[in-house]
Amino acid sequence: MDILAALQANDKISHVPVDQLQWLIDISEVKSFSKGEPLFIRGTESTHMYIILKGKFRIWLGEANNTRELGRSVPGDITGILPYSRTKSSLAFSAA
Repeated sequence: MDILAALQANDKISHVPVDQLQWLIDISEVKSFSKGEPLFIRGTESTHMYIILKGKFRIWLGEANNTRELGRSVPGDITGILPYSRTKSSLAFSAA
């Protein structure tokens, strides 16, 4: 996958200059997740920003037998800890 092309096609960051997108690529890690593997877990420290390039992630709140889906992250979505975020820990669960 051409990561630079994927970022340039993302309407949320398509306006960002190429050298800045390349910097983001250079300091980032591309990760793949298996179905059911968590992206984040409620109550754990938030330490990463994620740009979804491929696939979907379900986001939900759950306690005991009461689970409520909040939404899904799809390609192009940006989630996790964002610049200037005051978030310290995940408020929900998310998995592939």
